[in-house]
Amino acid sequence: MNRPGPTAVGVADGALRLRSVPGARRRAGRAVVFVVLLLAALAGTAIADPRLLPAADAAPVPLAAAPAADTRAADTPADDPVQVVVDQLDPIVPGPDRPLTVAGRLVNTTDSRVTELAVVLRVSTDPLQGRSDIADVVGGNDSHDGQIIGRATATAAKTLARGAQTDFRVTVPLDDLDLPRAGVYTVTVSVVGRRDGATDVQGTTRTFLPWFPQPSQVKPTRLVWLWPLATAPDRDAEGVLRSDRTATDLDAGGRLRTLLDLGRSHPRAVSWAVDPELTETAAAMSAGYRVEQPDGPEPGDAAAAAGSWLTDLQSAVAPPTTALVALPYADPDATALRGGGLERDVVRAVTLAPTLAASTLQRPVSGGVFWAPGGDVDAATLDTLAAAGVTTVVLSDKAMPPAASAAYTPSGSASLATQSGTVRAVLADSGLSAALAMPTRTRGQELLARQRFLAETAMITAELPGTQRTVVVAPPLRWAPNATVVGELLDAVQAAPWVTPATLSDLTAAAPSDVRRKRADPPPRSAALGATYVNTIAAQEARLGAFGEVVTDPVGLTDPYAAALLRTGSAAWREEPRNGQALLRTVSDQLAEQVGRVRVISKGPYTLSSETGVVPVTIANDLDQPVTVGVTMTGQPAARLSISPVEPVTIAPGRASTLEVTTHVVGSGPVPVSVRLTTAAGVAYSEPVEIEVRSTAYAQAARWVVGAAVAALAVLVAVNLVRRVRAGRRTAAAPPA
Repeated sequence: MNRPGPTAVGVADGALRLRSVPGARRRAGRAVVFVVLLLAALAGTAIADPRLLPAADAAPVPLAAAPAADTRAADTPADDPVQVVVDQLDPIVPGPDRPLTVAGRLVNTTDSRVTELAVVLRVSTDPLQGRSDIADVVGGNDSHDGQIIGRATATAAKTLARGAQTDFRVTVPLDDLDLPRAGVYTVTVSVVGRRDGATDVQGTTRTFLPWFPQPSQVKPTRLVWLWPLATAPDRDAEGVLRSDRTATDLDAGGRLRTLLDLGRSHPRAVSWAVDPELTETAAAMSAGYRVEQPDGPEPGDAAAAAGSWLTDLQSAVAPPTTALVALPYADPDATALRGGGLERDVVRAVTLAPTLAASTLQRPVSGGVFWAPGGDVDAATLDTLAAAGVTTVVLSDKAMPPAASAAYTPSGSASLATQSGTVRAVLADSGLSAALAMPTRTRGQELLARQRFLAETAMITAELPGTQRTVVVAPPLRWAPNATVVGELLDAVQAAPWVTPATLSDLTAAAPSDVRRKRADPPPRSAALGATYVNTIAAQEARLGAFGEVVTDPVGLTDPYAAALLRTGSAAWREEPRNGQALLRTVSDQLAEQVGRVRVISKGPYTLSSETGVVPVTIANDLDQPVTVGVTMTGQPAARLSISPVEPVTIAPGRASTLEVTTHVVGSGPVPVSVRLTTAAGVAYSEPVEIEVRSTAYAQAARWVVGAAVAALAVLVAVNLVRRVRAGRRTAAAPPA
C-alpha cells in the first residue's frame, strides 16, 4: 500500500515537530521528520558517504549563471518555493545490480533564503495499477509517492539565497529499493529546507521508473514507430517556394534533417512514411530554385542542403530496407475534397504517390497508406479512399475505441468495412502521442517526457505480460521532434526488455486484433478545409481542364498547374489557412495568365447593314503549340442576338486567326455582346470579351415607311381635289332652280 508523502515539517525551540497537515498525509510527514532526525543524529552515516554527497557544501549558483531556458518553472508546480528540476535519471533501462542516479537542480523562487536543504527520494511501494495513473502522476497526484529511501537522502547546500540555484545528486543501488514485482513505479524527489523560521517541504517533482528485472518472464510489446517525412507544400505552379521553411527544415539542425538523422541512426526502430511531394521538392531544389521575397522571387541558397538531404534519404531507405511506404501526394484533405466534389484529386494523389516516390528515391516504393488528418475520417471519405486504392489508413485509437472496457491495451490494428472491401486501420496509441506532445523546452521537461513514454510502453506490457501485442506510435505528420528525447527513446526501444521494434508491414501482415471496436463520432466538417476554399480549387481545375482540351499536346504544359492545385488541397492548410489561400491565389493567377495566351483580340463595335450580317472575331494564340477553339456570342438581352453555328478553328502557334460569325440582330440600337472562346466540345474556355454590335436595317425600313406614308397622303389629297373639281363643274352646268 502506498504511503502519502510529507507536506510540512517545522522547527520550534530547537526541536522538530509536525505542523498541521491533512490526516491522510501525517504519517509521511513523520517520515520526513524521522529522516531529518536521522540525518542529524547519525551526522555522517548515509549522507556522509562521498558517493552520495558530491556537492554537500557547494555554494549556491545565481540563476543568471544558468541558461535562460533551463530556469523555467514548467517542470514542477509553480507555487513551490524551491523548484526541483530533475535533469538526469540513469539508467534509462534499469536492471538489478545497478545504481539509480537522480540528479538535477534546486531553484529558489522566493524572496527569502532557504537553509539546511536536504533532498529526499521516495519510490512507490507498489507499481502503478493502470495507464490512467501515469497521467495522474504527471498532473501532480501525490497518492503514489511511496516511502522515503533512507540511503537516498543527500544534503544539497547549506544556504540557498533568493533567486539562486544549486545542483544535487542522489545515488542508490536499485536492489536496495526492494521493488516487489515488475511494473512502473513513481519516483518522487522532494527538498526539505528551513525558510522563515520553519522547516518545510519546499518543493517536489515526480517521474517514472520502469522495472523488469527478469525479462524472460514477459513478452515484450512490439512497437511500430511511423516515421513521417512531409512538409507544407508551398510550391507554386512555376516551382517557386512561397517561403524559406522547406529550405530551413532540410538544412543542418532543421526539422527534416533531424528526422532523417534520427531515423537512419536507428534503422530497426522506425517505419518510414514519405510524402513524394517532399522528395520531389528536394530534388527540384537541388538543381537550383527560387523563393518568394517581398520584391519578387530570388534564387535560394539551400540547393546543396536539399541535395545532401535527398542523397542521405536514398541511402537510408535503400534495399534491403522494407519499412518504407509512400503517402498520398501532398497529404490531401480527403474529407474536404470529397465534400467539394473533387474525389478525382484524392484518387490522383493516391495513385501518383508510389511512382513519384520511386523516381526520387531510386527504388521501388509501395503505396496505399493514408495518414488521416486529425486522426479520423468519415465513412463516405473512407469509401473514396478505398476506391482510390488505399488499403491501410492511419487513425487515432480514439476513432475506434474498444466496444467494451478492457483491462489491457489491445493491439493497434483493426478492420474497417468499405464499399470497395476491407481496409486495415492502424491505430495510433493516444497515450504515447500524449507523451510525445509534452513540452520539452528544458532538460527537466525532456526527462519527464522521456520517462512518461517509457512508462506507457512498460505499463502496456505489465497489463498482460504473457500476451504480446503491437502498438503504434504516429506523431503528427509534420512533426518537429526533440532530438535528445527521441534519440534516447529510440535507443531504449532497442534495449528495453519490455518493448521491441516492429515495422508497419509486420503489423499489416498479421491478423487484426480480435478485440471488438466501435466507430466514434466522425470529426466535424468544420475541421477540414473550408467549402469556399475547395470550391475555388474546383473552379480552377475546371479552367485547367478546358485549357487541356484546347491545346494540341497538354502533356507537360498542364502538369505543373495540376500538381500545384493538388498542393493547394493539402491538409497542411488546415493549420495555416492564410498560407493556403495565398498559394491558391498565386496558382490561380499563374493559370489565368497561361489560359490568357489564347484570347479574343477583337474590339468592335460592329455595324450590320441589315438584320443579318457577319461579325469578324479575331483570336490570337501566343502558345508554342497549335490550339483548337470555338466561339460563342451572347447578347444582352440574349433575345436580341442569335448566331449561326461556328465550326472550331485550329490556330498555329504564335499566330492569329479571324472567324466570320454570321449574326442576326433583333431591334434597333446597339447590342452589348459577350464573346467567349470554347473548346471543340463547346465547353467555355476563356473569360468573356465585351464588344458592341448594331444593325442599320431598321433605320432604312423606317425611311421607306415614312416615304410611303407621304406618297399615300399626296394621293389622297389629289383624289380629294379631283372630286372637288368635278363637283364644281356639275354645279355650274345645272339649270337654275
